[in-house]
Amino acid sequence: MRNGGVILVRKNIGFIDAYARLSCGLTMFGMGICKKSKFMIALGAMKTAEGITGFCPMYYFMGISTKKSDNIMGTVRELIRK
Repeated sequence: MRNGGVILVRKNIGFIDAYARLSCGLTMFGMGICKKSKFMIALGAMKTAEGITGFCPMYYFMGISTKKSDNIMGTVRELIRK
């Protein structure tokens, strides 16, 4: 969606997935600094950013979501609560 030149994105990463990306990203980032590997630093920074924002561009393009409210069971649970 476009809103005044800004692309608005929906979170497509679930709680556990976000924490896994965050911890693995920080680990890769630190290892990249120790080994002086620009590739590992960039990959670690990317995964850390995905964990913080809750948005994965690859999931977006493939139409995948690990967020519970976007899955079928999450939708059913939300309907039952109402």
